[in-house]
Parts: sequence; structure tokens; C-alpha cells
Amino acid sequence: MGRFILAVLICVTLVSCDDDTREATLRYRLIATVEIDGQKVEGSTVMEIHYKNFHMDPHFLDTFIQFLTHINPRITAIDHAAEALILDLKGRGTVFILPTVHGSMGFSDFHGICLLYTLGIENKLHSLTKEDMRQISNAKGRRPLQLLRPEMRRPEYPKGLVIRSPAMVTFKNERDPRTIEEVDPENMEQHFPGVRLLNFEIEITDAPLTRVLTKRLPWLETIDQNETLEREPGGSMRPPTKNPSRS
Repeated sequence: MGRFILAVLICVTLVSCDDDTREATLRYRLIATVEIDGQKVEGSTVMEIHYKNFHMDPHFLDTFIQFLTHINPRITAIDHAAEALILDLKGRGTVFILPTVHGSMGFSDFHGICLLYTLGIENKLHSLTKEDMRQISNAKGRRPLQLLRPEMRRPEYPKGLVIRSPAMVTFKNERDPRTIEEVDPENMEQHFPGVRLLNFEIEITDAPLTRVLTKRLPWLETIDQNETLEREPGGSMRPPTKNPSRS
């Protein structure tokens, strides 16, 4: 395979131009649990996400629009500091769990919206209220990570339309990025006999952000950020997002 390159860090920052900013920061531990020959094994990494509301051109129409539609006219920007979770599988190999999902449109971040689902804040990514921000800031404890909206979790919902797990990759040789292979989260046993994914959870924490990936894969610091590990043949129509790059 070898056509994927490991995503290291996702960081999207938008600057506010409004004095009345609503914002919240959540530092959390992403915990992955797998089963290896009947025994549970956990791995984790500490990430941080910052939500910030802003609008570039305050106008009286904002109030009027909100009155008519009950939709907050502010836009919520997300700044996400994260790196892949490294999960060693007790002699079976190592899986790198990316801070992205792999869907029909390529690789994309999912933490911003899924953390809101996890906290019970639904369908509000672009209109978070002060109460929502307060709920984010005051979050505590450990809970299952919700990757899907409530209606998508129902058994009758078509399975082909949902993504239930973050993207995963592994290496035949970690010193050679060309040996990278994508791992199917729902069929980890294909790469790692006896290994099965159980769940993902988050735990609110004040621990330092995890910064170990470049120590494990030092070539990440030297590889071109737009390089992919397999070039497409002439005339290929596969979009660039199918070959994720560092960003």
C-alpha cells in the first residue's frame, strides 16, 4: 500500500475581531482501548482544543437575523493541538491512531464536532452560546467519545453512511515512511492477529500536551509537508485529500 503519510498535527486558527468574544478551552486525554487475546490494553495521548466565536463585521442585522431565525450569527473557530496516539500492541506491532477520520472525501479532522456530541452539545458548531462555552470549560471526568449524532447511533441507521473510528496506520518498518499501511479500525485483526478495537474515551485533564511522535518517527521533521508516499500515475483522478499530508 504505502500511499498514506502520517498526519502529525492539526491546527486551524482564526483571529477574532470582536471584543465580546466567547471562547473555551478543553484539554483532554484521548484513550483507545483494544482487546488482545481477551485482555484489555489501553493507550492515550493528551490533546487540547480551543473554541472561539467571532464575526468580522458586527452589524445591527445580526440581532435581527438572530431574532428571526434563533441562529447565532457568530462563527465558531477551532484551534486543535493534537498528534497521533501511539498504541503498542504487546509484541503484535504498533498502530498509530490519527487525529483524523478517513471518509469518502478524504481525511478530515473530527474532534471539534465529536467533542461537542460527547458533552451533549449538538448541531451547534457554528453557533456556540455562552452557556455552551461554559459547559465546555466546566467539563470533568471520563466519558465515551461520541463520534456520531444520536440518530446515527441507532441500529437501523445505514452503516455505510457513518464513520465509527479515527483513521489508523502502521509501518512495516518505522524508519522507512514508504512502508506505511492503513489499518481498518473495524478489522484490526487483518494486520494484528488477535487484536480488536473496543472503544474510545476522553478524560478531562491538566496534564502536559503529548509531544512524542517526532521522537518515535524522527523523519517527520525532515520530510516535505506536501509529500505523499506514492505518486499517482498520469491521468489519475484521485483527489489530493486521498493522500493525506502533514499540516
